[in-house]
Amino acid sequence: MDDFSNYFSWMTDKESNIFILGVSPSISIEYLKNYVREKNEVADALLLGIYSNTSGNHIGNIKFEPINRLKSESWLGILIGDKSYRNRGVGFEVLTAGIKYLNDTQFISTFHLGVDVDNKPAISLYEKLGFKKNLDLTKEIRYQIMTKFY
Repeated sequence: MDDFSNYFSWMTDKESNIFILGVSPSISIEYLKNYVREKNEVADALLLGIYSNTSGNHIGNIKFEPINRLKSESWLGILIGDKSYRNRGVGFEVLTAGIKYLNDTQFISTFHLGVDVDNKPAISLYEKLGFKKNLDLTKEIRYQIMTKFY
């Protein structure tokens, strides 16, 4: 990824991305470049850009980290940063393909994610994909952990 302008705008827009923990107005483009570089250099992370099939524009990211090959499990996170692509099936398509890819190439069979309990569209998507709630952290941080067995 050479152009970080879209990514930068998403990661500094707290209002549009209220459920993404890493969003902060104080993030710099240099920080994002270092973050992407670091994720690309470690063996237990896979950070991928999501691009529109029609325009080729960068519309989001998906990250698997940490990938634990010994336990055959991974945590994941997804950001559809371009608001015009939200609620259009992109998340379902990307998560389905990403989970299948990690299962096929790394033999990862268990996937975990954290989601804000107020992010009802995301919870609905994850349940549609077969994720089940396995830990509720609402008393501490209003998050729940969900798991999918592939």
